[in-house]
Amino acid sequence: MIVQLFCLDSYCKNVSNDSITFPTGKLQQDSIKISIDEVREANKIFIKYKFKNNIIALKDGIIYLQNKKIDVYEDAYNKMKDAAIATERINQQLQHDVDKYKRRNVIYGGVAGGLATSLLLFLLIK
Repeated sequence: MIVQLFCLDSYCKNVSNDSITFPTGKLQQDSIKISIDEVREANKIFIKYKFKNNIIALKDGIIYLQNKKIDVYEDAYNKMKDAAIATERINQQLQHDVDKYKRRNVIYGGVAGGLATSLLLFLLIK
């Protein structure tokens, strides 16, 4: 508003008084009185518009960083999930191998027991 008043003042000085027509038909040389509250309000509006683009850029920066943070967390989550799946597969394979060896040991134990019993019977019969 202050800038507008300065521009208005310079405009009035540059334009001749003959070319300006007034509603009352005569040139008035009155002063303008503006209250301090209106000047403060105008300054608040100017400051708001001056920093509006900076505020928008900062908010966009915050949004970008939050999206980047989400991407980093999502990548870490996916890597951990893949590692957990791979570990689970390895665990299942190991469990399958352990069960296979247990069955084989039971079979070998049964065969060894059968052979020992056969040998004992053979020695007793002979």
